Amino acid sequence: MKDIVLGQYKGVETPAQMDKKEKEDYLINTLVDSSKVKVSETSVNDRAKRMAEEYALRLNQQGLSIEQYYQASNTDEKALVKKMQEIAERQLKGRKILEAIAEAESITVTEQEVDQEIKKLTIRYPVDEKKIKEIMRGAEEQRLRNDILVRKAMDYVSEHAVEAAPVCEK
Repeated sequence: MKDIVLGQYKGVETPAQMDKKEKEDYLINTLVDSSKVKVSETSVNDRAKRMAEEYALRLNQQGLSIEQYYQASNTDEKALVKKMQEIAERQLKGRKILEAIAEAESITVTEQEVDQEIKKLTIRYPVDEKKIKEIMRGAEEQRLRNDILVRKAMDYVSEHAVEAAPVCEK
């Protein structure tokens, strides 16, 4: 990955007593802050728009409309997308960094791992495993493999992080 300069990703110091999600968020933020990575403005804008659409969908599932949100928050779609852009940029950078770490550490995805993920999908969705495998051919399978790869890279970074010693107060 020629457009990435990785910062330290082994032995990153994390605050004590974080749950898994907090630790991963902390590590991603640390990686993004310490690495140099470029993401295109187009991909950031596209991701921010998708995030805004997903937010509107979640509101709708809770019985609220996006228009109600806009009215209550005195904002509009353009402002929501702009708000999402910073989050989208960090997410995209984090993903690229994890892909670069996977490459640097020769982390790979096995057929068994893909099959396990497909089995999980059959639990989540009432669809036969054979049908999911048909759906997952081509670009969808590659997307699944990339998701597994990124998750494995995150696990690698997390396993190699060190918990900071608690500060003793007198």
